[in-house]
Amino acid sequence: MSAVFEAKRNNEATKFRRAYIKRLNEANAKRDASELGDDEESAVEDGINDLLNLETTYVIPILSISNKADEEQMSQIFIRVNSGGTKLTEDDFIMTLLSVYEPQTRQRIEDWCEESRKPGTGTSYNALLTFRPSHVIRAAVGLGFGRGRLRYARLILNGRNLKTKETSAEQREENFAKFDAALDKVLDLNDWHAFVNALGDAGYLNKGMISSENAVPLSYAISLIAKHRFGIAGMELQRFAKKWFYTAILTQMYSGNFESVFEQQLNAISELADADSFRAWADSEISAQLTDDFFGVTLPNEFDKNRASGPVWNAFLAAQVVLGSRVLFGTGTVAQLLLPASSGVKKAYDKHHVFPANFLKGGSYENLRDRRANFVCVDYQKNIYIKDEDPKVYVTLFRQELGDDAYETSCRENALPIGFEDMDFPDFLAKRRVLMSEMIREAYLRL
Repeated sequence: MSAVFEAKRNNEATKFRRAYIKRLNEANAKRDASELGDDEESAVEDGINDLLNLETTYVIPILSISNKADEEQMSQIFIRVNSGGTKLTEDDFIMTLLSVYEPQTRQRIEDWCEESRKPGTGTSYNALLTFRPSHVIRAAVGLGFGRGRLRYARLILNGRNLKTKETSAEQREENFAKFDAALDKVLDLNDWHAFVNALGDAGYLNKGMISSENAVPLSYAISLIAKHRFGIAGMELQRFAKKWFYTAILTQMYSGNFESVFEQQLNAISELADADSFRAWADSEISAQLTDDFFGVTLPNEFDKNRASGPVWNAFLAAQVVLGSRVLFGTGTVAQLLLPASSGVKKAYDKHHVFPANFLKGGSYENLRDRRANFVCVDYQKNIYIKDEDPKVYVTLFRQELGDDAYETSCRENALPIGFEDMDFPDFLAKRRVLMSEMIREAYLRL
């Protein structure tokens, strides 16, 4: 293309076109193809003219930047210029830096993220989260540099010394070496799958249970810090990963202003001297989140809200997995129905109204029917069987089939009050909110 514009500047556009057509015909002759016809030569001329017309039909904006501007200022200008239209994100800028300075590193990250989507032996595939480059970069920068904000990753890979605030090519090389070393640990499949298995042990078995996608990579980063900086390994590391993630996902630790939370945690960790101090810090962080008031007040209130979804409902399902609960009036476990392989076009389990919605419809408690405390996990065949029956009717049928002992066991494993079918609906909701919260607490203690 530059040759076309050079020919135009030299007033040789026609000569260039003829030479171009001649070369095409020579190439065709070598392939025993015919020479270009009139229509094809016209297409060549039209194409060249369209290219040359870009100079007059398309205005390219140019910014003049002072040669005194440092790389950070130029980076900020780049971000602001690209803030309109389809907005670029921090990881877009970071991936651009990787393309310029370390394209092989960018490729490693993209390959790892791509492999997280599809099953395969020796890949990063998992049933919980489709990774994006920003997830990997956050974990690597958190582990390697102790920073939690994605903008610090951009500064670091641009060659910034975060202490002196100076940017240089030498610092960029040093930062990339440190980043690559951390990336090796983040992309280690043994550590990654051990972490995923720990989340499964904590009851989180499928993508639908992950209400905060940041909880996975950031908890993974904290787990890697525990291993590589403080030497915590084996079963102790697995227990820590389970407890930390369970806390993070249940309390929505990494939702909202999650970068500030993660940054504060990394700052606190940087002050720790050894494994014992890390253990004490982690226990303190978890205890500050999962207080008696959280289990006794916050959780029951959450179960008084509408819709069986969100982190609290998912935590209840996870608790049933941890405790080995079976689905209501069935022999299969909740875990079996939550596994990704259990579902086809339709999910293997249904969220069933304990007091059916249509049973309550038109009554004085209709506005309470979709409270979270009125839902339970059943296989979809039982959901169809129960339909809209009065609890007194369908419970009696199952009780006759299973016996009193099995009935009471099923109630306990599903956080249902014994004799719930005879309870006044508001009393049932009040009692079950407490039982569901207690089940989540019991599962946490089991971890």
